[in-house]
Parts: sequence; structure tokens; C-alpha cells
Amino acid sequence: MSLKIPFNFYLDRVNSREIALFTSYVRVLDFRLEHQWRHQQTDAHVVIYGTAVSRDIVREHQKNASHALFLTTHEIGDQFLQLPLNSNEIEAKLNHIGRLISPKVNAKPSIVIDPNEPYRLLRWPPSTMLQTADWIRLSTLMTKRPLSVNELHKHTGLALNQCRLFLEELLKHGLLVAPRTHHSPQRAAPQIHIDIEKKAHRSTVLSLIRNNLARFSAMSTHQ
Repeated sequence: MSLKIPFNFYLDRVNSREIALFTSYVRVLDFRLEHQWRHQQTDAHVVIYGTAVSRDIVREHQKNASHALFLTTHEIGDQFLQLPLNSNEIEAKLNHIGRLISPKVNAKPSIVIDPNEPYRLLRWPPSTMLQTADWIRLSTLMTKRPLSVNELHKHTGLALNQCRLFLEELLKHGLLVAPRTHHSPQRAAPQIHIDIEKKAHRSTVLSLIRNNLARFSAMSTHQ
């Protein structure tokens, strides 16, 4: 039986009703969350800030917390948690943050990605991977043409590290390929051979048609 990695969260400048509601959601969602989340102020991995918190306070608190979420009624993005609270969004946000901050214990060797190497998306990622609007946006861009970490950063304005983590996750799930390694001469040769055979077949068919037409024309003349 595998044990979930424990993480701590803390709600700052949030009214008592929202605190009670959020912590209740976390307890109810425990069986669906990928990590164990505990409500405690010290050593918080995530701080959830109320709507009236100033950015200066946020910057000060982020020195001790890995990530921050902001309660909001109108803003959209990975950093924001919509009010009124709903269980699906809380689950998605905590699972996404948990994956980002999980220690790499007993993990496979990390994938090394060249930030200038373009990668092609083989198929649309499963919904379990697309838990945030930013990752959906990145996936949509990847459907148009091969892109690198640097190109994703340039097109979206998202942090380089976030773009790199996105491509790493896709690679781990076999959803990406580097075009320069995917298209090799060995793969191209059979297609060229097939094209030649198709052209030869078409030429043979056309010759037979012409011969039959000529024979038919000659027979009509004699008659």
C-alpha cells in the first residue's frame, strides 16, 4: 500500500466561513487527491490568500511558501481560486501544485530537455493532465506545429520553468517526439518506393486504356 506524500496548506486573511469550507472540501476530497494535505500555519507548502491581501504581503510570505493561491471572484489563471469555492477546482489546483513540489524520491532519472529543441505533439493529452487553463493553452499551441520550451515561453509569456515542466510531463507519457529524430531516411525510403510503384501502375493502366481505344477505333473503321 503506497503512502501519500504529505503537504501543508495555510489560509491567510481569509474569513472563518471560507476557511471552514476549504478545509472541509480538502477532507472530503482526500480519496481523490494525489497527496495528503494538512491545514497548518508552519512550514506551509501552499498559502491561500484572501481577496484583500496586498501584493507586498504576498511577496513577504512567499519566502516561506512554495506556492500561493489567491481567492478571487473574477480573475482567471493558475494562481487564482474562484469564489464561491467548488470541489473540482480545489482538487485540480492541489493536485497540480502537488506534482510541481513533490520531492523526486525514488523517481526515474530526470528527462533533460534542450530549451531550443522543438517537440511535436503526437496526440491530445488526457484530461487528467490538463488540470489548469495554462496547460490547456500550451497543448493547443502544440497542435499547430512543433515548439520548444523557449518558443512556448515567447508565445505565452508563461515562466520558462513551467513550459519545461509541461514538456517533461508530455515526454514521460509518450505524447511528444522531436521531429528531427522522428523523421529518419530509413522511414522515408519505403514511402519513396511506394510512390514509384504507384506511378508505374498508373502508367501501365493508361497504356492499356490507350491500346484498347486504338483497337476499338480500328475495328470501327473497318466496319
